[in-house]
Amino acid sequence: MNGLLLGLEAQLEASERRAEEEAADDLAFSLSQDRVLADALCRSGTVDLLTDEGGRLRVASVGTDFVWIDTPSCRLLPLRRAAVAQDLRGRPPVRLDLTLVEVCRSLARAGTKVELRCPIGGVVGRLEAAARDFLALSRAEDRLLLPYEAVTEIRLLNAGSADVL
Repeated sequence: MNGLLLGLEAQLEASERRAEEEAADDLAFSLSQDRVLADALCRSGTVDLLTDEGGRLRVASVGTDFVWIDTPSCRLLPLRRAAVAQDLRGRPPVRLDLTLVEVCRSLARAGTKVELRCPIGGVVGRLEAAARDFLALSRAEDRLLLPYEAVTEIRLLNAGSADVL
């Protein structure tokens, strides 16, 4: 009888351990699902932006909602529009605690000449304003207003304008 009780007690303890391990695994899995892309990109390894032409550009920095490419030309891309590949080796991009709007406001303050890529193609002008939901681009013939959702890429054309970051 004593052996039977000891056996049942061992089974109960093993069952409780399994339940605790499963609960810990569930919690760890749930926590890993509650990350944002910007944080995941900066945890380990290099990150490359995949281009429409099939090329790859190394991501230098990741903001709250954008990626920053500094070579071969300086450009910002909204994170929601970026297809990226992560290599678990190498140095990860620098994490910036900035939003795309904040960076665009700094660029506008500096009077940065930019090319905005959008559905109508590429448009070049001086970034005049970065409002809450749109960018204002001053061109020789007019002023273009583009909602952020329409902008797929911002290329910086002024030398030294990358110092904003």
